[in-house]
Formats: sequence, C-alpha cells, structure tokens
Amino acid sequence: MRIPLLGLGYLGAVLEKAGFSVRIIDPGVEDIPADKIVEEVVRHRPGLVGVSSMTPNIKTAANLAGLISKALPGVSICVGGPHVTALPEETLKEFPSFDFGICGEGEGTLVNLAQNLSRGRSAPETLGNLAFRDRGRVVVNAKAPEVHIDELPFPAWHLYPKSKVYQLYTARGCPFKCTFCMRVLGQKVRYRNIDSVIDEFEWVVKDYGPEWISIADETFTLGKERVEDFCRRLIGKNLHRKVKWSCNSRANLADGELYKLLYEAGCKAVGFGIESGNEGILKKINKNITVKQAMNAIGLAKAANLKTMAYFILGCPGETEDTVRETVGLATRLNTFSVSFGIMVPYPGTEIYNDAVKGQGYSLLSRDWDFYDKQFGRVLEFENLPSRYLESAQRKAYREFYLKNRRFFDLSKMLWARRNIIFQRLFGGREVPDK
Repeated sequence: MRIPLLGLGYLGAVLEKAGFSVRIIDPGVEDIPADKIVEEVVRHRPGLVGVSSMTPNIKTAANLAGLISKALPGVSICVGGPHVTALPEETLKEFPSFDFGICGEGEGTLVNLAQNLSRGRSAPETLGNLAFRDRGRVVVNAKAPEVHIDELPFPAWHLYPKSKVYQLYTARGCPFKCTFCMRVLGQKVRYRNIDSVIDEFEWVVKDYGPEWISIADETFTLGKERVEDFCRRLIGKNLHRKVKWSCNSRANLADGELYKLLYEAGCKAVGFGIESGNEGILKKINKNITVKQAMNAIGLAKAANLKTMAYFILGCPGETEDTVRETVGLATRLNTFSVSFGIMVPYPGTEIYNDAVKGQGYSLLSRDWDFYDKQFGRVLEFENLPSRYLESAQRKAYREFYLKNRRFFDLSKMLWARRNIIFQRLFGGREVPDK
C-alpha cells in the first residue's frame, strides 16, 4: 500500500504558508519515471527543487538531481533525509548534483533557504541545519533550534493524489538507544498539543475520507494518560467509527487495558520491534526488552483483538546460527498477523555503522548505497556468519513462519507483495512492472 510521505506533506505546508507555490512529486505514490519527473520540473520552472532520500536511494536521488540540473540550468537543488543528516559533508562531496543539504528537521531551514534564494541572497552560513559549498569546500552549519511542532500547519495533503491511507504524528523523537537506529527526529520526545492532534485527525477524516490512518510516532504508547485521553476524545467525537488506525507500541510498555481502549477507539493494528529471540543479543543492541516481555505484549494485544505486527533483524552483533534459529522460532510461536525479517544494515549515523567502519564485529563489504537495504545481505560480513547465510536464513524464516502456522494463503500474499525483491535477487535488479 502506497502512503503519502508525512515529511513531504509538512514541507509543502510550511512552504505554502510562507507564500511559495509548491508541487510535490512522489514517484512511490504516482508511478512517475525519472524522465517524466524532469519534464514536470521543467514545466513548472522552480527556483528550488527539494529531494528527500534515505540511504538505499541516495544514488537514484543524485542521478535525478543531475538530470534536473542539466534540463534546467541554474536551478538550486537541495537534498534532505536520513542519509544527508548522517553524512552531510560526505554526501555533498560524493554527489555534486546537490547544491545544498538539510540535516535533521527541515521545515524551518527549507523555508529560510527558499526565502534567501528568492531574494537573491547567498548567505547560507546563517541557516542552521544546512550544508553547502563555499569556494570548493563543503561547509556544515551548526544545528538549528528544534522545530516547534505545535506551530506547524497540517500536512499539505492536497498536493498529493487522494489516498486510502494517511500518516499522522502526535509526537517526534525517540528516547531509546537501539544501536541500529539513527533517531533522525532526535532523542528527546516532543509531544504535540492533544487538541491539535484531534483536530488534524478529524480534518483528515472529513476532507480526505481515508480507510486507514497510521500514527507515525516511534512509540505511540509512551505516556499512558495521554494515549487514554487521545482515545477517549476519538470516541467522544465518534471518529472511531469513521476510520481504522494503527500505531507502534513497545514490549516493555505492554498494557492489556490500554490495548483494549486502543481497540475501542478504532485502532485495529499495533506494531512491535522485537528484533531478536536471544536475550544476549537484545542486550547488545540496547533494545532493553526481554523475550518474555515480547511474548506478553503480543499476547495482551491479541487478547484485545488487535492485529499484531512484529519486526525482527537477522545479523545483530554476536549473531550465530543458533541465535537465528531462536529468533525465527520466537517469531513463529508469536504468530503475529504480519512479520518482517530484515537483515542488519549499517545505516550511517548508527552505532552499527560506526562498528562496521572500525571492523568491530563486522567487516564492511560495500559502500555502494544501493545495497543498504534490509532485504539484501551484501553490505556486511558478519563476525560469526557469512552474509549469504543470512540471505538464505531470511528466506527460510518467512517460509517457516507461514508454513508452520499453516498460513498458506498469507504466504502467497506475502510472496506477491515482495515480487519485485524476489525478481531483483533472481535477475540482478529487474523489477516486475505493476501494470
């Protein structure tokens, strides 16, 4: 299911609020190939083009930026997202097609940059969170103050094609310190005013009529009283009958009564990052949960009639064939509604990346960002396991999860949903056309 990107929705909204004309093009939603994107950009002739990119698609983003620069000389191109946030200087050095990079939250910096460029000013050194070039060298400015999230307008969903699913933040930031996670929005949790959250929820339901709303908080169930207030307000406004929604919880925050209230308020699915079935590995990655807590959380959520989603990572520090079997065994016993088995990827900005660069427990096999994807095992050589073993283990994990639980139809649906990944593995990057 293709979902409009919340980050782009906010960026479009703040730019419009500042008086700029904005067009959002999201290839993941609109199925627009690169040449058509370039044509669309040239037709609008903007002064500034923003490109958002995670690590696995940074090369694709840079190539697109190059095509746009060639077709529209003089346009300024800015890249944002997790990759440039983690590696601002390296990103601008590696990809000369980007003129600017925004590190971290981009709303304030992007508006200030657009205003500077529109007024013919060239003083980016005054803009926090910005990376830019100055006489052949890359300059990375100091961090900007945190965005006041209650002052942000609602996302500019009108700039997207209508969707069946929309995302919504009630808070930004994650207080936990998992070694494989970058925490792009910061480690301090900043909560939105609950009145504003309910207003946005109601606005999305009324104006866009979605089938589903995804609460995008890293851990929505932090702060039990706040979550209870949110749920009761949805029920009070009868919104729980108009749309289904989902959120993420955490194993060590399991609360059966809260899960029942979530379900009553319209929440139908809850996700848990469990990562491993081995206690030692959970400690090594600073997950700060236990296997027992994971089993309890899934059990309580199921008892509340919530569909459960579980996420695991193969290739954690200290991983062995035995610990892989423990993880797959736990996942199979939990038998959640949906499951994801990713292979550890050393995303820049994480402790795992730093360990890989230093050769501590891992050997870095590639700096080709195209392969920095959890569905492929071609980036790291693991201390105790060859990377090809994990690719094989990943395939076997899905088979075991579905077959041992006799979920044959769900297995066929999963294979169909992952058909592009399967074809990429078999035929070296070819994709199955959607039509």
